[in-house]
Amino acid sequence: MSSHKCQIICPPIVYIRSDIDKPVVHKLKDIIRRRNGQIVETEDTATHIIYGSVDPLKEEYGRPVIKRDKMVMMHWYYFPNSFDTWVNLETAGLDGLSMDSNPSPHSGPWRVTYTWVFDTDQYNEWMAEEDYEVDESGIKKVHPKLMSVEDLMNPSEDRNK
Repeated sequence: MSSHKCQIICPPIVYIRSDIDKPVVHKLKDIIRRRNGQIVETEDTATHIIYGSVDPLKEEYGRPVIKRDKMVMMHWYYFPNSFDTWVNLETAGLDGLSMDSNPSPHSGPWRVTYTWVFDTDQYNEWMAEEDYEVDESGIKKVHPKLMSVEDLMNPSEDRNK
């Protein structure tokens, strides 16, 4: 969730692009309003811009979020943050993992696929925007710490750095 001029988590202010099918737009608006989000008519004040759906990348599985001592919190793609779990670095073969202690905050509005809204409704909590992020052309963005099942099952020295 965006902290757009808030010191706490604020409901999103959502702009839905005009190229989204009208029946989908009606469903999106209903979900956003039920979740206390706000719909706006221009991108100017939006914290979230909704794009059409894109196929998830086959290799999307999880990403490390926080590293503490010998543990790392893993976020699992397309599940809410409440599903994140602590994993032992050594057991997972990630003991060489390096992470920024202070990653730079996101700037500007989030550009996400409408699946973000539908999954929010399914899980009853706002989903992690990074899982659904697209660029201004609607092309899926790849998170720099993305890990596949293969990465977790067969750790390599190269990936951990």
